[in-house]
Amino acid sequence: MPKIRHSSIALHHHMWSNHTVALKGFVALEPKKHDSLTKYLYQFGVVHLVSVQRLEEVFSCICDLSFLRHCLNLYDNTSEPLKFVRIVDVSAVDDHYAQINLDTLTPLDEEALDKLHDVGSFLREANLFKGARHLFDWTTATCEQIEYPLTNNHLQLLYSFGLLLKQLGEYKQSKGVLDMVLHSREEHFPDDISTILETIESIASVEDTLGDSTIALEKYTYVLEQKRHIQEPEESILKTQTHIATLQKSMGQYEQSESLLNLIVQRRTELLGDNHSDTLNTIYSMANLYNSMGRYDEAEKLYLDVLN
Repeated sequence: MPKIRHSSIALHHHMWSNHTVALKGFVALEPKKHDSLTKYLYQFGVVHLVSVQRLEEVFSCICDLSFLRHCLNLYDNTSEPLKFVRIVDVSAVDDHYAQINLDTLTPLDEEALDKLHDVGSFLREANLFKGARHLFDWTTATCEQIEYPLTNNHLQLLYSFGLLLKQLGEYKQSKGVLDMVLHSREEHFPDDISTILETIESIASVEDTLGDSTIALEKYTYVLEQKRHIQEPEESILKTQTHIATLQKSMGQYEQSESLLNLIVQRRTELLGDNHSDTLNTIYSMANLYNSMGRYDEAEKLYLDVLN
């Protein structure tokens, strides 16, 4: 029975591999499925769901589009605003953007920062980390050198840089950048509560990774309370509850985690349906919890339910 502990990884890979294969082949999806699948695409680093027009617009500010078109396959469907973009040679693209000269973009302005943020986010989410690091390093250093004001676009770029540092394993640096962004947002944009809560949630994730689980749990709990207070959409609340349940599991608080995951499964089933990817992913988390608790029969049943 303990073999489930090892097989769960294979089950999870199998669970989402069909989505990846289909998307690599540029199979068009129903628009309603885009949001729920996007986060799974990012895990694999080979497919990105974007507006092709926006992609060309932002990349044209830093490179020759012929290179971009050489490295990307674009699935074009004029009746559908979202397109699938597949990177043909990940290594070539990453190396190219890690060396590209960005000095032509000076002097920086709000429009340039907005485009640089979009390019950097695209590279980061596609796991093109060298290119993303080069772009964010250059932009943040240039902004610091010219004392660029902490506008919303500037803070959004710094926030994405903080997320990149976490992905690169530079957790203390990530927390430092995100802490600065949080302080600046609270000072300059105190009414943008949703964005402030998003930043706190990202800081909690880093603190959890650093081993500060108790502090992370306090932050997640605070975010949950505030989201309820300002009546954030329920899916946003469920997302935070999922973070809390996952953290409770890692802290050995199994009963609390189980109770919360049951609630999340129930609400996502009611809101999204029992076959929705978010619902299935929560059931999978429940199976992992049961596996950690030694309740192997229950875990196996849920794993099989998800696969079926």
